[in-house]
Amino acid sequence: MTATTLAIPKRRRRWLQFSLQTLLLLMLVFGAGLGWFGSKVKRAREQREIGKVLNMERQGLETQIEKKHQELLCAKKAVEETGGMPSLEQRLQEMNEALAAVRNERLQDQATRRRDNEAALKVVENELARLKVLHDTLLNRLTNIDNEANAGHRYCPFCQAASLLSGDWW
Repeated sequence: MTATTLAIPKRRRRWLQFSLQTLLLLMLVFGAGLGWFGSKVKRAREQREIGKVLNMERQGLETQIEKKHQELLCAKKAVEETGGMPSLEQRLQEMNEALAAVRNERLQDQATRRRDNEAALKVVENELARLKVLHDTLLNRLTNIDNEANAGHRYCPFCQAASLLSGDWW
């Protein structure tokens, strides 16, 4: 055999050969990079949302300030038109008048209720008197009926025997 015929064929080298340790190290570096990038994205989103909220609050405060400013301008205009602020005495007088009006309304309501209660009481008293008369009339009728019934039973032999047994003597 010749040397040329027995030549060992050359192995082709694979260009993507790496060990398990290298694979784990690459995955660790890749995972850490993605985690860092994800945290930056999350922080940017949170800051954007905070900016939106602050913007809305600022706009709300601006509208409130504008409303208060308008109210103050209206109040200032009203004071200028009336010739100044009402005095403390005028305010006290207005409050006393309002208090007196409320008192008068309450007194009128109480008087009306008292009149209504008195009228209802009279109706009830009249009805009670009528019921008393009716009660007395019925009681008299029942007494008369009972007396008539007892008078007729005195001579009944059964009633006499029952009265002797019960101890009732007529």
